[in-house]
Amino acid sequence: MSKLAVDLVCDIYSPSGYSNHAREIIRAIHGLVDLRIVDHKHDRISVQLDSMEAPLFRSLEEKTRKADVRIQFETPEFFQPVPDVVNIGFTEWETTRIPDTDYKGSERNNWVKQMNLMDGMLTSCASAAKAFVDTGVKVPICHFLGPVNTDMHSPAMPELAIEGLTVDSGGVFIPRDKRPLVVGMVAQWTLRKNIEDFLITLASRFKRDEIWILLKTYGSVMDQAHSKVIEKQASDILSWVKNPDAPQVTLVTEKLSDAEMAQLYSVMDVYVSTSRGEGFCLPVAQAMSTGVIPVVCGFFAPGEYVDHGINGYVLPYQLRPAVGMVHNPWYRADQSWADVDCMTLEQTLKKLIKLRNEPPAIDRAWDVMKAAARAAAQNKFSYDVTGQRMMMAIKEIMQCVRPGITV
Repeated sequence: MSKLAVDLVCDIYSPSGYSNHAREIIRAIHGLVDLRIVDHKHDRISVQLDSMEAPLFRSLEEKTRKADVRIQFETPEFFQPVPDVVNIGFTEWETTRIPDTDYKGSERNNWVKQMNLMDGMLTSCASAAKAFVDTGVKVPICHFLGPVNTDMHSPAMPELAIEGLTVDSGGVFIPRDKRPLVVGMVAQWTLRKNIEDFLITLASRFKRDEIWILLKTYGSVMDQAHSKVIEKQASDILSWVKNPDAPQVTLVTEKLSDAEMAQLYSVMDVYVSTSRGEGFCLPVAQAMSTGVIPVVCGFFAPGEYVDHGINGYVLPYQLRPAVGMVHNPWYRADQSWADVDCMTLEQTLKKLIKLRNEPPAIDRAWDVMKAAARAAAQNKFSYDVTGQRMMMAIKEIMQCVRPGITV
């Protein structure tokens, strides 16, 4: 029996979360279906694909054949169903509602209308699926956790060389037990990611010998000039902190390959997400796969896959109107997102510092939780698991559109 012919419309060449996620989806399903990539580039900047993988991606872009299913993995204003295939939208979301008005007079900016043009919708968490339904989406919706390369994002991955943190001025690696607790975050520099609470809480409430802050961030334009803007904004935030013994901060703004990102996670001991909302949060999943302990805001997706006290910690939050993303029409006051409880974040990190400093033992809580984070990632995000779940979701939507179809 021939494989299902699937066209995946996506952007695979940018450093954005969607593009990174798209590359992971392709790796997870290309062996299960007759996959073709239809590149729909949104960003003005590009990443360099791994030289070992580039031929695979190119071969998938060059295919010519009729599709059975067309999946658009992008935000809904780009949805354009085509005839004679099953059209499926695939979108992540992170507030309690989705945009449901014709912003600036355009129906394409009404996500409810756009989603209802499709035969079905895919997303990565139950909270997003509920937001779709609550705002008026009528087509079938399936959700499944996204894929992670659990072989590359692994405790065995060597660390990225960062002067002063992982290596000294001579390039010699500094043993992990000689470093403070390395607390990391990977996020675009936007209001929704709430980098300000991450930086202010850690820089004001901890000492230099307790933690080291590692922030990988980027803006809408990844060039040297924009990196300088981000560095200035981070410096301005840190200037509010009056702590003479504040932790060191390493800010990474340059483009990194997927392999270099995996090495960056290997530097971290703890991954923190203070984001106001996440439809999946690939960095949290990739960090867990590396054996890094996650500490996450419990709103939306991370709260659905981080088990508090077992493979990480889930922080309480308060909901408030999703305002302040002035450059983006999708966030409005009738939607809610979360403000994380920074006091609990502080208390959790102080607990983790104590756990890491316990004498080595077979059942040391620190090592047990790191192993649990890694095991959870393998069980929830591995290609085998997520590829099969995505196939089940596609088939479920196809059965709704064409009852009795054999796929």
